[in-house]
Amino acid sequence: MNKFIITFLILLILPYKINAYNKIEILKDSLSFFSEEKKANALITIANYYFPNNNDSALLFTERALKEYQKIKSGKGIASCYGLMGAIYSDYGMYDTAISLTYKMIDWGEKNNDIRAYIAYLEVANTYKDMGELHKAKEFYNKAIEGSYLPAKRAAFANLGLIYLMSKSYDSATYYFTGGLKEYYNSDTSLPINKYNIASINASLASVNFGKGNYDKGIELLNESLKTYKEVDNTVAIAKVYLKLGEGYEYLNEDNISLEYFLKAKLITNSMKAPEVHEEIYFKLFEFYQNHGDFDKALQYYIKYNDFRDSLVTQSYKKTIIETETKYNVQNKINKIELLEKEKRAVYSLAIIILLGILLISTIIILALNNRRLKHKNAKVLADTKSHFAIKRANFSEQKLDDITQRLHSKSDIIEQLEKEIRSFENQQDQDMVKQKVQLLKETRILTDNDWEEYNKIFLDLHPEFCKSIENISNLSTGDRRQLIFIKLGLNQKETAHLMGISPEGAKKAKQRLSKKIGLSDTSKLEEYVEKLAGY
Repeated sequence: MNKFIITFLILLILPYKINAYNKIEILKDSLSFFSEEKKANALITIANYYFPNNNDSALLFTERALKEYQKIKSGKGIASCYGLMGAIYSDYGMYDTAISLTYKMIDWGEKNNDIRAYIAYLEVANTYKDMGELHKAKEFYNKAIEGSYLPAKRAAFANLGLIYLMSKSYDSATYYFTGGLKEYYNSDTSLPINKYNIASINASLASVNFGKGNYDKGIELLNESLKTYKEVDNTVAIAKVYLKLGEGYEYLNEDNISLEYFLKAKLITNSMKAPEVHEEIYFKLFEFYQNHGDFDKALQYYIKYNDFRDSLVTQSYKKTIIETETKYNVQNKINKIELLEKEKRAVYSLAIIILLGILLISTIIILALNNRRLKHKNAKVLADTKSHFAIKRANFSEQKLDDITQRLHSKSDIIEQLEKEIRSFENQQDQDMVKQKVQLLKETRILTDNDWEEYNKIFLDLHPEFCKSIENISNLSTGDRRQLIFIKLGLNQKETAHLMGISPEGAKKAKQRLSKKIGLSDTSKLEEYVEKLAGY
């Protein structure tokens, strides 16, 4: 019954209503023409169609639907797939996997305040019940009851009632069965599914009353249930109610009525393939005739009971083999998926590491190149700045040197004029005037100590390497070094004499002495020598 209820609940939220086989076949043939969303919806519809009777096909189509929902990132669709897969794995007996999948549906439903959370509560509770973990089952059934989704709430009431009925906690069972009935009667009782569930709960309440010894009340509830089952035309359920009625009248010692209902159950199931029901009917008839001393009929029904039991054992054995093979195949598939996922994660991690490594190396290279570029740029800016200031400084020094040279030329002209005047006064025998001019000539020095210091400083600034070269020549006097500087500046002998405060003849002799000191044969080679100093 649980599986039937859950299937119905899932169907309520599907975009397509599951109908007959031919509609499912049309859906399957049309899959290639659907968009991704419609294709996913069609696949989950097909999966739910197969779920009650063919879990393998149901799982196949659910997995396909899951892939399609994942493509379009439909959280609702993905959650529905997890819920259905949980129910399928629960049927396989793979409870851990079932619970893990159903919890995914719970997580999504709780985060999005969606009814799928209550459906998942119900499903995970059913799984815990199958595992025998009744405490956990009760916890999740109560969560479903506290929710607002009525189909899940009703089913949870009914299932909690069954748990308490099995443990013979009849008062608790009555409370939950009655709660379930109340919810169903507040809904549309004309729906076949609601009628079926109301009849099932009344049948369960009848078992509660039988347990408590209220046989008349139990029979009353069974008759009410029987009436509803006939309305929905559920033959198997009717047969089971007949058996229960037979038990009830047997408790009341009304053997004829009891046998009548047992035979009704046998009659209604003769044309049915319901081995479990047949087995139960034949066992009841065997017990009845044995208790009443009709051993021939008892033996007859015992043989039939054994035939069905052996058939059921064989079927159960085959089913167990099939389920075991299915579990093996499913587990093998899960292991392969996990292995692929691990490999995928490993490749992904390696790709991330490689990518990060490339990014790190690229960053280091970019930073290094940028640092080099900045250093080069800064060096160029510094060099340009230095060059700019050097040019300005050289221009300034050259200008100052030109100014000093102009002043020197002016003084040289003054001296030359004084010498001419002295010579003219000597011819006129004007000794006083000659003495006066000679004294003025002595006082007129072209290069004072201050002038020379400034002059030498500027020249050193303009020609540092030349000054360094003449400083390194041994045995040169200060006058010799000044002679070389004047030659470097291109001054003639007369200008040199004026600058040094000596006669032109004295300047000539000074040049000759200088030539000998530096190893030259005559003064004509001095200019060439000067040009070669320090690369000039």
